[in-house]
Amino acid sequence: MKQYIKVKPKNARKKMNKKYLMLLLLFCGIQNLYTDTVFFKDGKILENVKTRVKKEGVLVEYENKTTKLYSKSLLKTIKLQVVNPPIPIVQIVKTEEKKEKKKARKSRKEIERERLELEKEQLELDRLESERKELVSKELEKEKIRLAEALLDANDWEISPDKKLNLAILNFKAGEGVSKEELQTISELITTNLVKTKLYIILDRDTMNKVLNEKGGEACAEDLTKCTLSASSIAQSMKASKILTGSINKIENKYYISGNIVDTEKNSIDFAETSVADARDNFPMSAEYFAKKVAGGILEFWETEIQVKEGIPNLKYITKSAIFPGFGQYAFGVDKSLNYSKWKGAGFAFLFSLQFLQTYTAYINLKKEESDYISFHNLFLVFPRGNIAEQALFIEDGRRNETLQNSEKDLNLHLYKLGFIYLFNMLDIFFPEKYFLGLGTPGKAKPVL
Repeated sequence: MKQYIKVKPKNARKKMNKKYLMLLLLFCGIQNLYTDTVFFKDGKILENVKTRVKKEGVLVEYENKTTKLYSKSLLKTIKLQVVNPPIPIVQIVKTEEKKEKKKARKSRKEIERERLELEKEQLELDRLESERKELVSKELEKEKIRLAEALLDANDWEISPDKKLNLAILNFKAGEGVSKEELQTISELITTNLVKTKLYIILDRDTMNKVLNEKGGEACAEDLTKCTLSASSIAQSMKASKILTGSINKIENKYYISGNIVDTEKNSIDFAETSVADARDNFPMSAEYFAKKVAGGILEFWETEIQVKEGIPNLKYITKSAIFPGFGQYAFGVDKSLNYSKWKGAGFAFLFSLQFLQTYTAYINLKKEESDYISFHNLFLVFPRGNIAEQALFIEDGRRNETLQNSEKDLNLHLYKLGFIYLFNMLDIFFPEKYFLGLGTPGKAKPVL
């Protein structure tokens, strides 16, 4: 007697074309890799792109794989973000299978054959899914490394100090077979490479250990399980947003570096990273790779923007005021729509122009007095001695000499006044947003329309 059982028809399986699945897997593995945003000074925004900071500017790669280099003079900021993992393909297959509601009757042999085929197909799906996950993992690692290297050699770019995340690095634990010297070497290499990324403010390890022992009890820095207070709360009191903690273990001749990034506010682990050193000589390379993955991974949980370094703040306004006093203040007022700055610039320009005119007049007067004195003095020198008029000429010569000296003093005084106005103008332009000479804050500047 034959037994029958309800199974899904064979055509439902035929729909799962392997080539189609492979293409879908590859697509899912490489999509969503363009997540950076570029902000231009003119208000233009580029979204869903990939960026690489160069010395001459920023290389932007679009989703269609085309690239374009933008000069840093055109850019305002760049928002870096890590790619988000795609939806697993297995879920997609199961969703499609659920839509099939047809029923059929099969014999035991057919059922067994179909069961084996289904198992085979499932193994193939598992293999493809494993490959997809590996591909996604590699792409994610590449993205983390790319973000970690964003500022590595870019000396003209920075993250605003008030927007940088504070990262505390706690002591790593040494596993069996790892010496204290090896632990210290790897820990210092990790710290050094994190500092090199210029993405975060790394809190001083010695200070952190001291605070841990003071607030968490003795040996708290060495073993976090012995702390009377949680390390997260202690780190948060030092304004640390994230904590890096971990361990270094040795299995046979390989060293395994493991670390967790902990959010101090949530007191939860954001993510974990690992790296392997095949030998002691590979410590620098493995520590650098680990540090870059950590640095790039944090950006998945912390939005940040990089910007072009200004160098000397307000340099263009300083240059204009150096050329002509008040010009920089006036230009700043025009750019920021600040009337007080425009009036201040006009005031400096008026005072300097007036004083320059008085100085020039004093200079012309001095030259005239000098010419008159030289002419009269030469006449006095050739005038016959013993004459009654000689005494009168002597007195007049002395009077003219005194007048000449007074004219020199007058010119020097005007020069001092001119220099004083110029110096005050230069001191003031270093603080263009203030009322006068860095004093008084009228409020935020209005945006330029």
